[in-house]
Amino acid sequence: MNYTFDDEIANKFSYDSKNKEIKVYFDNYYKNKVEFNSPCVLIIKKWNKAFSKLFGDEKFEPLEVYLGVFSIILNMEIRGDELKMSINTMDDRYLELLFVTPKISIKLDETHFSLN
Repeated sequence: MNYTFDDEIANKFSYDSKNKEIKVYFDNYYKNKVEFNSPCVLIIKKWNKAFSKLFGDEKFEPLEVYLGVFSIILNMEIRGDELKMSINTMDDRYLELLFVTPKISIKLDETHFSLN
């Protein structure tokens, strides 16, 4: 991925279950490993299926079983039509998330960039 959020603490999080949309807001981001001190929003939406599990668990459950407010994104990986994420939540749980056929974009000011 060109965009990452290494060690960046999310300052806002929203989850719209009806429209299948997650937004995570950051004060800084990295593009091609260069840090930018500018606000941005990671948007994950319109997935076909989504799952979650506690780090170390064997089996994924439906997304809502473990989903919590994002604190830090530890890792993001796009493979084919799947997005895999490792996150830490505000209540200090480590989760693995899996989204099937999501639309992923970054919003910088008024500009959107699709990541897939």
